[in-house]
Amino acid sequence: FEYEATVAGQTKVREPDWPMTLGGTVTDGEVVWTARSISNASLVKTITASNWAAETGVSIEGEATENSAGEQKTAAFLIAESAGKKLSVVNTVTFSDTHKEQFRLEVTVE
Repeated sequence: FEYEATVAGQTKVREPDWPMTLGGTVTDGEVVWTARSISNASLVKTITASNWAAETGVSIEGEATENSAGEQKTAAFLIAESAGKKLSVVNTVTFSDTHKEQFRLEVTVE
């Protein structure tokens, strides 16, 4: 959940016990917080690019980045060309703050 202040005001010193149901509310001093479904708008940073690269022996047939309900996923459909080998695939992900991270996937083809 993410919590929206639906009545403005001054909060208490201590954090309230957050509601665990969609639409549930809690009063925190003068503020009323309402539980909402998490959304992509609440993410601090988002995926702006996802670049998959595979070594010889693996081909990338399709890739996608999905943004849904405050969660982001990047995926690729891989096709191995031969069995019995350990192969590497690397995904370089660029985020909205220009930070980049690389993720390596080791695949053993059977």
